[in-house]
Amino acid sequence: MKKPLKIIVIITFAVYVMMIISVTFLGERHALHNVSIIEHFINRSNLIPFRTVSNYIRAIKNNIINYYIPIKNIVGNLLLFLPMSVFLACMIKKCRSLPINLLVIFTVLITVEALQIVTRLGSFDIDDLILNMLGALIGFALWKLPFVRKRLVF
Repeated sequence: MKKPLKIIVIITFAVYVMMIISVTFLGERHALHNVSIIEHFINRSNLIPFRTVSNYIRAIKNNIINYYIPIKNIVGNLLLFLPMSVFLACMIKKCRSLPINLLVIFTVLITVEALQIVTRLGSFDIDDLILNMLGALIGFALWKLPFVRKRLVF
């Protein structure tokens, strides 16, 4: 990759990381610092896979909520980490292997989810983790396309 394009990719990655920080930590309007971390985890966590997604589907079906909230949540979580696999594969040679790429992203996701609990600026939701990982997998598949790789490999 030519140096100007490399610089653009690195700057874009930095902006992307700032966006992730903003979405995952600054989107929450209030921190619940008056409760313990354990209480916060118990009250604000979903450890049952697809519970949130199935609740959204049920709520839409019963006309309890409009389509905007679940679509925003589901599609947003799918798209949030899609670019991460592309950036990692472009910038770090070892991350061009699917298992390494997904392991790095999984580590980042677990860290983000844990920080949301510790800072009490969010919640832990296994559905978010699953959707983020699925998005990362889609991103890696896109990166594997020859015309993408040809232009973005350092």
